[in-house]
Amino acid sequence: MDDLLSTRKDFLLGNWLEASKSWGTNKEERKLYEKNARNLITLWGDKNSRLHEYACKQWSGLLNGFYKKRWEQFFKYIQSEMGKNKEPDLDHIEQQLKNWEWQWVNGQEFYTTIPKGDAVAKAKALHKKYFSLIIKNGS
Repeated sequence: MDDLLSTRKDFLLGNWLEASKSWGTNKEERKLYEKNARNLITLWGDKNSRLHEYACKQWSGLLNGFYKKRWEQFFKYIQSEMGKNKEPDLDHIEQQLKNWEWQWVNGQEFYTTIPKGDAVAKAKALHKKYFSLIIKNGS
């Protein structure tokens, strides 16, 4: 999905972040505006926000840079606990993920602003890859 979304400028996380930074008149403002832009599309507050994921976006960069990395941490923890025959401590992993999410909101890694690839070709490749699974599970 991230690759498909990366073919369109309208679905690039980098454009959202770079636009937010462009409003800053100095380094500190640009950093604050980027933090606010990241926060608006993820947590909507501090790391304990109750509006968590209120503005969920399906953007290239956000899927791989935020959601995928978060799920990978979750599954790694669950697999580790299951491997030890332990009941997962969901409060523990929730705290870990909240800390990681807050780090991401405060991060400054670069996300591209340049689309790449052909949307139709990517969509056809996804169709070819997943069509038989969709038909098999849909019947």
